[in-house]
Amino acid sequence: MTAIDAPLVAEADPPPPPQDTPDAAGTGPTDGMDDTDAEETDADVPDAAPPAPPARLRLRIQPDGGRLISHADTPVPPPRPAAPIDPRLAPARQASADGDWARARSGWAALLAADPAQADHAYNLAVALDQRGERQEAIRHYRMALALADARPARFPRAPTLRRLATLEEE
Repeated sequence: MTAIDAPLVAEADPPPPPQDTPDAAGTGPTDGMDDTDAEETDADVPDAAPPAPPARLRLRIQPDGGRLISHADTPVPPPRPAAPIDPRLAPARQASADGDWARARSGWAALLAADPAQADHAYNLAVALDQRGERQEAIRHYRMALALADARPARFPRAPTLRRLATLEEE
């Protein structure tokens, strides 16, 4: 049995620290040491921070059989919902996914015409043009996408785009 398979039982509070008990005469600790032999400990230093309590963990079995270990005292935030996809993008995205580059080209061109500052539309149009073999138009739109991405956030990958642009310009 590995450590991950072992049940976690750290839910209980840690035991209290041991306390010195007086000896039979009631004059001091029973450890056999007098006060002159005592060493200074962290507890004797006034600025020392108390030790942190052990982490409290919880083991939960997921519906798919996987295990998730989380802090019991820290609530797990709910997953963030995915951003809604603009329905106007659906035809162009589907055409690209299907490899119908003629339909994808016209879809991305229409979207770019409607929003000329959208770098991702320019990039997707460049990809469609590139796939259709229209190299000069693809180069122009890759450059446009990179220029637009400098002014406004974009989601397309820049490094691979720069590499593809360099390849197309060498041909």
